[in-house]
Amino acid sequence: RLKQTDFNGDFNYSKVVAVKFIDQVLYFILYPNPNDGEFDISCDWKKSTTVEVKIFNDYGALVSDREFAVQPGQNRWHISLPGLSSGLYAIRLNILGNYGKNKFLVK
Repeated sequence: RLKQTDFNGDFNYSKVVAVKFIDQVLYFILYPNPNDGEFDISCDWKKSTTVEVKIFNDYGALVSDREFAVQPGQNRWHISLPGLSSGLYAIRLNILGNYGKNKFLVK
């Protein structure tokens, strides 16, 4: 709930709004980095679901959008993006609304 006070001293309260907090930040390892467009992602998770993996180039354009199965415990996924131009890329993982992001370099 917010209180807004005008310059003349009048004030109003906003309505009460529920806020959802993310349960967990998603930590993962990407290796090797730098790479040639072939790399692995390693992540530990608590239950079976799917992970959405999005990769963006240095201009913010989406270059890959994939989904993988997630099992309880340690998970590893191999990504192969042949023909990827040299440069800096961003990767974002999403598991049940928990996001993790990182950058990697393609030689």
